[in-house]
Amino acid sequence: MVVPPSNPVAEPELDALLGDDVRVYSDRLPVFAGMDL
Repeated sequence: MVVPPSNPVAEPELDALLGDDVRVYSDRLPVFAGMDL
């Protein structure tokens, strides 16, 4: 699992770094204190 950074500016940079061979999909999920996944 790769957790995306809180700064969305890094996501296009990751795409440029990894090239067309790797696709990066990310999502930011809410955090609920005291709850398990």
